[in-house]
Amino acid sequence: MSLTYEEILEEMLSRVPEEVDRREGSIIYDTLAPIAFELASYYNELEGLYDLFFADTAVGEWLDRVTKQFGIARQKATCAVREGTFTASDGSLFDVPIGSRFAINEAVFQVTRKISDGKFQLTAEEAGRAGNLYEGALLPIDNIEGLAAAVMGEVLVFGKDSESDDAFRDRFFNMIERQPFAGNVGAYEEAVLSFSEAGAVKVFPIWNGPGTVKLVVGNENGRAVGSAVVEKIQEHFMPLNEAGLGTGLAPIGHTVTVSSATNVSVDITANIVLDTGHQLEALRSSISESVEREIGRMGFSDSILHISKIAVAILSVEGVLDVTDIAINGHEESLVLEKTATSYQVPVFQTLTLSEV
Repeated sequence: MSLTYEEILEEMLSRVPEEVDRREGSIIYDTLAPIAFELASYYNELEGLYDLFFADTAVGEWLDRVTKQFGIARQKATCAVREGTFTASDGSLFDVPIGSRFAINEAVFQVTRKISDGKFQLTAEEAGRAGNLYEGALLPIDNIEGLAAAVMGEVLVFGKDSESDDAFRDRFFNMIERQPFAGNVGAYEEAVLSFSEAGAVKVFPIWNGPGTVKLVVGNENGRAVGSAVVEKIQEHFMPLNEAGLGTGLAPIGHTVTVSSATNVSVDITANIVLDTGHQLEALRSSISESVEREIGRMGFSDSILHISKIAVAILSVEGVLDVTDIAINGHEESLVLEKTATSYQVPVFQTLTLSEV
C-alpha cells in the first residue's frame, strides 16, 4: 500500500521525543520533511512497478514478459498480401519481374510470386492493416520496360496490426482459464487463433461422421479469409491427402477440414424523416457509417442481423427524426444467417439507399 507524504512525515515526527520542538518550521520538522517527500515518491514508483508484475495490470513489454512465463506470446503485426494485375500498352497481360516494387498512396508493395500470366502476388513492405486499404492504380518504383498499367486487386492475406494490450490480455486469460487439451474444441480454437491471419473460428465436431472436424475461419473482423489462409491452416492441421494419419497437428483418427466463412452482402433501403435545417446528402455519409459500424459489431457466431438495430443506428445520427420501411436485401425483416458447417455466413455492409419522406 502506498503512503502519502503527510502520512510518512507524521509517522516520522511521532518518533521524535515530546520535549523536542516538532512544529512546522522547527529544525527537526525541516530536516524530516524532505526525507518524507522522497520516500513518498518512491512509494508511488513502487506502486506503479507493482502493477507491471501482474497480467491484469501489466502493459507493453511488461505484459509480454509476464505471459512469456506461460509460453504465450503477443501476435506480431503481419504484412498484407494482395493480387496485382499488369498489362502492356496493347492491353495484353504483362509479366513483371519478381522483386519489383510498386507504390499506392503511402504503401509500398513488392512482387513476390506469380499467380498466372499478368497476375502476381504483392506483399506489403510494412506490416499492419494499412496494406489492406488501398485500391486502384499502382505506380512502379522501378523502371519496367513494356509495362503500361498496374492495378491493385483483392486482398489474399489480410495484414494485421500488432495485438493490442487489451486483446492480448483477454486472449491470455482465456487460454489460461480454458485449459484445453489435445483434440477438444478448446485445443482446436487455440491452435487456429495462434495464426496471425485468423481472428475468429468455429469448430464443428463430428460434422460429417465420427472423427471428422470442420474448422470455419474468419479474419480479425470476423469476415471471410482468403484461400491462402485456408490452405496454410489446412496444411498445419492435416494435409488433405493424409487424412487421419496424424501427420499434422490433428490427432490420429481425426479428419480435419478447414474452410472460410462466407461473406453475405448486406444492402439496406430505408425512408427517413429529417429535422428542419438538415439535408439528406449532408447526412448520407454519417448514416452509412453508423449502419456499417452496427453491422461490424456482430460477432462471428451471431446469426441474426436485427432490423431494429439498423433502425437505432440510423436514428442515432443527429438530424434524423424518424425512419420507416427498412429493408435488408429487399426484405422488411431481420436477416437470418446460416451458421452450419457447410455454409457459415457473416454479414458485410454493401450499400445503403435512403429516401426522404
